[in-house]
Amino acid sequence: MSDYEMSHGKWLRRFSSLALMVGMSALVFTGCGVQSQNASDYELAGAAFDAGYLELVKTNSGIVLPSDSQGQNLLWRGRQIDPSFLAKIVITTNSVDSFIKQVRQLRDQTISVSGSTTPGVIWWQPSKGSVAVERTFAQDGCYVHAIVCQENGVWYLYLQWASV
Repeated sequence: MSDYEMSHGKWLRRFSSLALMVGMSALVFTGCGVQSQNASDYELAGAAFDAGYLELVKTNSGIVLPSDSQGQNLLWRGRQIDPSFLAKIVITTNSVDSFIKQVRQLRDQTISVSGSTTPGVIWWQPSKGSVAVERTFAQDGCYVHAIVCQENGVWYLYLQWASV
């Protein structure tokens, strides 16, 4: 075997090893295929929780929000392997009856996830005394918990979503 063939073989082995290491690193840093829509954590309130973020909530949860819904608060946690969010959305009195009907039609399931994202979130306090409907279900393999309730005459959707 010539020197060229031996050095060429070493180069191929080294290149293959390097390619394998890069591939394994990519799997580790992307959560083994779980891609978040945003790899950072952020919290939005009021006007910052706009139509684009309402669309993110709708897309991930599978719940069709009324067109006159207004984002109140959103907490996105995207730095973890399994991204998650909490959302508080105003449902207007014009849309609340049909929206409650829609949520009631969702199949309620018993699903548990480890590590709740709600502790310490000041605005996450669904009024248990005036809950119109509550559902927990899986949407595209993700955990969804929806609570529709009335607080001081205002209707809210509290939504918890987690990629699991």
